Amino acid sequence: MIEQVNYVNARITASDRGIKIIEKQEGQGTKRYTNLITAHIFSKTEGIELAGTVNQSKVPILTEIDGYEMESELEGYVLLVKHEDRPRVIGPFATKLGDYGVNIAGMKVARKKKGDISLMLINVDNKVEEEVLTLLTDSDGIREAPVLLNF
Repeated sequence: MIEQVNYVNARITASDRGIKIIEKQEGQGTKRYTNLITAHIFSKTEGIELAGTVNQSKVPILTEIDGYEMESELEGYVLLVKHEDRPRVIGPFATKLGDYGVNIAGMKVARKKKGDISLMLINVDNKVEEEVLTLLTDSDGIREAPVLLNF
C-alpha cells in the first residue's frame, strides 16, 4: 500500500525513506509569488531544482524547473519533455501523442534562451505507457526520453 504523504507526516515519511531535509526560510525575493517553495533534490549523480506555490483554489502550481520558468498545474498525468527550440518539433510530437491515443489537456513550453533546449510540460488525460514513451523518444528534436509524472 502506498502511503499518502501530507503536511503532518512528510518529515517522518522522508526520514523513513532515507531522505534528508534541510529547511531554510528567506524573506520575499524578486519572484512574483507571495508564497513560493523551492526544492533542490539531488542524488549522488543527478539533481533538479523545482519551485512552486498553490493557487487560490489550493491546487499546486509548478513555477520553475531547473531555471525554466512556467506555470503548470500539478494534477493527474504530466509529461516532461526536453526538446530543441526550433520549428516542427512541438507540432509533430503532439500529433504522435494523438496517434497513440493520448489526449492533451494542457501544455506549457519554456526556454531559457532562443534556440537553446526548451522544456515542455504536457497535461494528459490518461497514463502514457512505457512503450509509447520509448517510441516518442525517437521524435525529431526530442533530446531525452519523455518522463511521465503522476500527481
